[in-house]
Amino acid sequence: MNSLQILMERVWVDKKQDRDLYYKIRQDVPDLRRFAAEYPGWRLIVNERLVRLEKIPAHAETFMGIQDFSDVKDYMMLCVLLLFLEEREEGEAFLLSELTDRIEVQLKPWLKVDWTSFTLRRCLIRMMQYAEKTGLVILHEGNIDAVSAGTGAEVLYENTGLSRYFAVSYPYDTSKCHTVSDFEALSNDNVDMDKGFMRTNRVYRQLMLCPAMYWKDGDDPDAMYLKQQRKWVGKYLNEALGARLDVHRNAAFLVNEEDMTSYGEEFPDTSTLSDVVLLVCGLFRKENMVLQADETALVSEEEFDRMVTLAKKKFSAAWSKAYREMDGESLSEAVLWEMEGWMMAEKEQDGIRLYQAVWKFNGTYPENFNPEERPEKPKKKKKEKQASLFEEAE
Repeated sequence: MNSLQILMERVWVDKKQDRDLYYKIRQDVPDLRRFAAEYPGWRLIVNERLVRLEKIPAHAETFMGIQDFSDVKDYMMLCVLLLFLEEREEGEAFLLSELTDRIEVQLKPWLKVDWTSFTLRRCLIRMMQYAEKTGLVILHEGNIDAVSAGTGAEVLYENTGLSRYFAVSYPYDTSKCHTVSDFEALSNDNVDMDKGFMRTNRVYRQLMLCPAMYWKDGDDPDAMYLKQQRKWVGKYLNEALGARLDVHRNAAFLVNEEDMTSYGEEFPDTSTLSDVVLLVCGLFRKENMVLQADETALVSEEEFDRMVTLAKKKFSAAWSKAYREMDGESLSEAVLWEMEGWMMAEKEQDGIRLYQAVWKFNGTYPENFNPEERPEKPKKKKKEKQASLFEEAE
């Protein structure tokens, strides 16, 4: 992987945790800073402690967020932790009970904090496990999992000082923002959002951070820019990330061509759920569905369930036990959840919207395939050598 791919995949590169990698990336800082500023319009933070690329998306998507979190209260507690750590010196130790007291006080206007609630304690555990994994804190004594049984267990942590670099710094006042749309609407005075660098930044951000970029008609300003600059956008992204740009009438995709040049999560992966989604996409392709003008299709929930059931009936002998024995309703929910996460589908009031990515993927098993004799899925190649910014990884 090259320096840009590593920064795309990680929150940051901490010198204390990976000294060699930190210095290798420091060598590419001039090229990294130029690319980040000129194309996606991101800020590159470089100091004697870490290197971080602030990856702000063009639009908020359903799959975005901290994957370790499963409740909005996890985020609320993380915000309190960041404020709590901001008031402490780097290397200063603190007890979990100090933090829980702060959470009670800080969240009182919005949340009644009752630590006798098992659900609330699980939120705290998830948040602290993420903070430890990310490097915001270091665990010295105790076990955070013990909090599941009650709040009597004490845990000792150390503040690493990295919390000051975690939150994104906006160049404008966000205190009046209450929704995602409020954040997206903010811009500098006298700046046309559909022209110039704002449009360029949006296109690159969408392609670099999302599975797909969609538009409804050819008059879309981002689509017009992408089609006009297709050659150069594809060239710059291929040099920087080793990925191929595919542009269709109403969609665009950045496709990783090799494991060694890929970053982040990929579809399809080696999971059974990924197989099921491919099979469902293949069945929808065979339906010869009538597409709308923007190349999407709206199907009823019953039709979607029928396709998932048909896939199970025809192919489930080759699936893992968990999905083979899953009831139809649960399987449909799992498939839809996976497709929503990869911007393939979205649940609407009148049914389920199938996006262009569905027609880009296809999955089937050979007619003579025997599930009892199926070979093991190949393991992904290990991503070993880190290359310079625009050097192709070996």
